[in-house]
Amino acid sequence: MAELADIQEQIRMAAVTTCCNLMIPKKGEIITVRCYSGEVINIVLSKLLDVGVIDPKPQIRKTVHLNLDPSFDPFLSQSESVQKLFISFNDEEFEIKEQALMTLGRLSPRNPAIILPFLRRILQQLLFTLQYSDDALEKERSARLLGHIVTRSLNSLVRTPPKFYLRFFQQSIIRILGYRHLVFALSENYPN
Repeated sequence: MAELADIQEQIRMAAVTTCCNLMIPKKGEIITVRCYSGEVINIVLSKLLDVGVIDPKPQIRKTVHLNLDPSFDPFLSQSESVQKLFISFNDEEFEIKEQALMTLGRLSPRNPAIILPFLRRILQQLLFTLQYSDDALEKERSARLLGHIVTRSLNSLVRTPPKFYLRFFQQSIIRILGYRHLVFALSENYPN
């Protein structure tokens, strides 16, 4: 684990990739959060998320987020990990922000009490940016993030009361983006 804090960028990158690959359970293997293996995975993921937040090189932070396999979701949905993903969402690099949001959207059914209020707040910020920003790049990025929220966490947003949140956001999204743009954005994310 000392390699995660090494001075050389290549060693840190290799350490991140190796740690993630070694922790992925073998086919048919089930690891619970409370067993010894689960505790080890939880510790390693915590250190990896720390690297994903504080490493000075954006490529290493991005690699951490790209390697967060869905098999880690029971561990990532724990409160401490979710907080680190929230911090990663505020990264200055858009790709890292995007990966953190996609992971949070994937985790939202597992821990809706913590994640959904954050996603609602982000949804409001994105809609505000889309409506009032003059910067085309900022609008494009906001639309991409909005697409990730809609496609990855829509089921969680639908199931949580009060349901007027969803109706309010649906009307706002359609009004701001327009129906054609929304259908196009969703078809790009999910071509089926």
